[in-house]
Amino acid sequence: MKEIGAGYGLSCSQVGIAWALSKGTMPIIGATKERHVLEAAKAMDTVLSPEEIYRLESLADVAGIDTRGDWEHTME
Repeated sequence: MKEIGAGYGLSCSQVGIAWALSKGTMPIIGATKERHVLEAAKAMDTVLSPEEIYRLESLADVAGIDTRGDWEHTME
């Protein structure tokens, strides 16, 4: 996430927001400070490439992190 974020000037949390948005979701941001809102807005303007999305999801799979939302179903 750091590596991908560095290319856009984003933090890891902003990369996570950009990824969630790329999946067609509207993440709920816990903004307690003005900077949180500004950071989220910058993430909203970021469009990750299909390769970056694939890389994030592949690394999540290797780490055993389930990125699938409750609304998504497996193809069984």
